[in-house]
Amino acid sequence: MRKTFCFLLLVCITLSPLFAQNKHAGPYMTEKQRTMEEKLRKIIVPEVNFEDADIVSVVKYLSELSAKLSGDGQKVNIVVAQSPEDKKNKILVTLALTNIPLYDVLNYMAMLTGMTMRVDEYAVILKKAPPKQPEKKQ
Repeated sequence: MRKTFCFLLLVCITLSPLFAQNKHAGPYMTEKQRTMEEKLRKIIVPEVNFEDADIVSVVKYLSELSAKLSGDGQKVNIVVAQSPEDKKNKILVTLALTNIPLYDVLNYMAMLTGMTMRVDEYAVILKKAPPKQPEKKQ
């Protein structure tokens, strides 16, 4: 019994890094998703300073900036998935950061605006987080 427990513990410890690769994409990232995430982490943004800026304008700016900073001249595709209501009530971003990877800029922006960030094979997708379900009382 004790040997079985020790074996299972060893297996869990050995496999745990496989399930902690990306909290946004889950443990099963494709090679292209991994490549995209690496690119986002390598692009260091010298400075961003937005005050009540429309998220669509911010994303457009960051995409253009990524082409200048990436080294390969390729823009990072960033998609903002918005409902018609979100388009009417603009999502505003206030953010001031220096010397930070583009991945983290997008992640902070998502957190501050109540959105989620997903690294896909060809783009980063920002969308409104689903509303939290109230906990059921027992």
